[in-house]
Amino acid sequence: MRFGGVQKLALEHGLYLDKKTSFPTWEFPFYVNLKGVGKHPYNSFSLEDTKLFVFKKRDESAYRMEKDELDAWENLVSVKFERLCIALLFLFLIVNTLLLLTH
Repeated sequence: MRFGGVQKLALEHGLYLDKKTSFPTWEFPFYVNLKGVGKHPYNSFSLEDTKLFVFKKRDESAYRMEKDELDAWENLVSVKFERLCIALLFLFLIVNTLLLLTH
């Protein structure tokens, strides 16, 4: 299973990716890396390109708060955008009126 599949599975179970780092072999001095499958399951593999993914459980109350904050921000941006459009429309009308009066 590739990482995308693992991340999707984690998200489905309420987890999120907290960090992704190189595998810290110094933190696991007795770790023995074995393939575990195929013709030679007891052969080891290089840890050079191996990554450690740390997932954490999402706190539902924090998630709701983040969503509520995001919704509030989107509403604020929407209102400010509407006001900006109205102001630009009035500016356009004023400039056109002045151009008509000067010609």
